[in-house]
Amino acid sequence: MSASDPKSTPPAAEAAKPELTAKQAAALVKRAVPQPPDEDGKPQPDKMVAVKAEEVLSHKVYEDGRVVVVTEDGQKFEGALKESAK
Repeated sequence: MSASDPKSTPPAAEAAKPELTAKQAAALVKRAVPQPPDEDGKPQPDKMVAVKAEEVLSHKVYEDGRVVVVTEDGQKFEGALKESAK
């Protein structure tokens, strides 16, 4: 790849991205699970539940801190790396 290639990634940027296991990536993303209506028939808000590591087909961490997880059934979820203590 040449230096003018826009798709080339500098080695320093690649080294800066943390490597996560499927279990770690799954813990960083949540899925919305619909809840049944209450006794009065009023809709309830969706419950946010962590994705299970066993469901993860693939995951990727982007330079901006986004974590994207694709599950075995083809669903795509996005989360973020946790901020380090300041």
